[in-house]
Amino acid sequence: MIQMVESIFDYKLIFNLMNELIFILDDNLNISESNKASSNRLGMEQSKISLKNIKSLLKGKFWDSFQKSLDLSKEVKAADVLFTLPNGEKIDVDVHAIKIDSINSCRTILVLKDITKEKKERLELLRFSKAIHYAVNPIQITDTEGKMVYVNPAFERSSGYSKRELLGQNPRIISSNNLPKEFWEKVWKKILSGKVWSGQIENKRKNGTPIYANSIISPILDSDGTIEGFLSVHNDISDNKLMEHDLVCYQRLGSIGKIASGIAHEIGNPLTSISSITQLLHRTTEDESIIEKLDLIKNQINRISNIIRQLVDFSRPAINENHYVEINNLIKSALNVVRMGKEENEIKYSIKLAPDIPKISLSADQLMLVFINLLQNAVDAIGSGQGHIFVSTSKYKEHLEIIIKDSGIGIPKENFDKIFEPFFSTKQMSKRIGLGLWVSYGIIRNLSGNILVESETGVGSTFKILLPLKND
Repeated sequence: MIQMVESIFDYKLIFNLMNELIFILDDNLNISESNKASSNRLGMEQSKISLKNIKSLLKGKFWDSFQKSLDLSKEVKAADVLFTLPNGEKIDVDVHAIKIDSINSCRTILVLKDITKEKKERLELLRFSKAIHYAVNPIQITDTEGKMVYVNPAFERSSGYSKRELLGQNPRIISSNNLPKEFWEKVWKKILSGKVWSGQIENKRKNGTPIYANSIISPILDSDGTIEGFLSVHNDISDNKLMEHDLVCYQRLGSIGKIASGIAHEIGNPLTSISSITQLLHRTTEDESIIEKLDLIKNQINRISNIIRQLVDFSRPAINENHYVEINNLIKSALNVVRMGKEENEIKYSIKLAPDIPKISLSADQLMLVFINLLQNAVDAIGSGQGHIFVSTSKYKEHLEIIIKDSGIGIPKENFDKIFEPFFSTKQMSKRIGLGLWVSYGIIRNLSGNILVESETGVGSTFKILLPLKND
């Protein structure tokens, strides 16, 4: 007897400790017993719940099908069922009912797990994930080891990499390597302390073009404050950066344009006189020593004239007629011009021109100047020794891609930001003008294109020209 009392006591204790709403029903779905959680959730005393019909306490469309299912089976399960409580509050529950038959009676144990809060959290998570997925800003999530575990479609579009290529990789895959180690040490120190970091970073797309972004990196914390990963949101400001760069260039051009005409007039006229006298002296002497010095003077006059001509040509509005041009033929012509030079005798050329390149409407003279400038720079970078120049054309998405690659001395990393500036050159003083790349960059930008550079000191340089195939 004592053991039976203890068993009943243990049963009642466990019954009332359960968090789920538990009801024991008779054949007519009347409640014979309920636990404390049911009383708290329904807002009624346990004694008042007893002998009520379950359908009068929990209203919903579920009961008809439930009763039929219970007649056919000893166990019924249903997920995410909506009920209305006596006070009008709606709750979502998972239902689990077990029918127990005995000789004199039949009882049903009904267990309702309230999933209202859980469902709300799932819905909030779903909304959050959808918001991130369809956000226009590139977003990435990394784990605590720095490996990417999620990127949204905007991140794929911005980086040029697919989701498959990015997941599991360290964000270094898109790094420009232009930010110092100390910069990233400060970033990691802040986010590992549980704080949010914000600032401007520079990354690199798959095609090599830079991405400038205002970024926010936030640690993802669990309920205990432990860091589970990092959420990074990027605002791409590459176009703004490009506009700032162009604005600076245009301001410089404005200053140069004002003095270019004056330079041409003040220097050009006396230079013409000096050139005429030099040619006259050249014809009136047979002294080899004097002829050598006159040739030197003539070369320097030509160099000065070239500088003035490029200054004037670039600073004034160009009037060029556009025609549909065969780019491959233009490259071949530029190669023929450069090959006439004295320093290219030991240079090997590899030419790979795609046959399916469509004609593009542009100024052939301007683009010819760009090709000659880049090819001549490649020859100068190799010098008088043996070397290799590779030239190719191909279609890349909606662009024409032209690559000019050399095995020359390369460009030091610290000069990358300067090579397209006027009068900057890495060549020796006798060959230095410093306008070729500046002029070439301006021409390509006016054609809505771009010039990208990759270089390694002692290995060589690669100049990649991107031109839109449709430039109407």
